Amino acid sequence: MALPKDDGGSASVSPAGLKLEGIIYDPGSKSLAILNGKTYSIGETVGEAKIVSILKDQVVISVAGEEKKLLIRND
Repeated sequence: MALPKDDGGSASVSPAGLKLEGIIYDPGSKSLAILNGKTYSIGETVGEAKIVSILKDQVVISVAGEEKKLLIRND
């Protein structure tokens, strides 16, 4: 099965099939990541991936024990 192609938009697609559509970043509170149209917080599981951290411009997920970064692109 082929991975979806990056169409040059602002979303990042991970090898786990997760599409990072946005980040609601709040350094003093609870940041949220918008993945595949739904919001998630740190520690939640999305399919086979677990949200490890949410930063201003990226989300770190763990898939099968390996950490991967999903980046917000500023094209």
